[in-house]
Amino acid sequence: MTKGQFEESLESALMKSSLSRIKTFCRQEDFHLNKSPDVSKDHAQKPNLVLILISGQDVHITLKVFFDAKKCPSLTEQTHGQSDQEDEQSHRSVDVVKELSNLIAGHIKMLLDQAGINCEISLPISMRGYDEIFFKDDINLGLKKNQWEIYRESEKLTFVSVVRNSLDNDIELEYVEESSTIELF
Repeated sequence: MTKGQFEESLESALMKSSLSRIKTFCRQEDFHLNKSPDVSKDHAQKPNLVLILISGQDVHITLKVFFDAKKCPSLTEQTHGQSDQEDEQSHRSVDVVKELSNLIAGHIKMLLDQAGINCEISLPISMRGYDEIFFKDDINLGLKKNQWEIYRESEKLTFVSVVRNSLDNDIELEYVEESSTIELF
């Protein structure tokens, strides 16, 4: 597998894993994947951002999830039930997206480990999504950027992955879906 093929396999695995984890975690099958959204102007409408890193000697992945915590009620219904208080609902949504990003990163780490690539994952960090609009992407530095959305009705999570791959070897990355269920609290 060439470096480009490896990066394509990794991008595909990130998308599949994110969709699978959201469906399983929320116990709802009606989430969908949009592989090529135009999200350049969309970040400004999503005030929340969760970021997690998957990093090793040869592969560094930054996974960002942009969302509006006030517009994602179904993310918390299975874990916390419904809430009448908007602030509480927003806090819960942020916690759920942090947990989802951790599950996605854990699955990608497992796939990379199976391919012989040692890496670790960071804790998920939440911050204001608005900060992203002020940083330019015009410096390449050998980074591969990919964007996708997972949506359900009016709920939408925008994913952005940034990958730096310095692997020289032929590495096979095979997507394997775990058959286990995700236990909620």
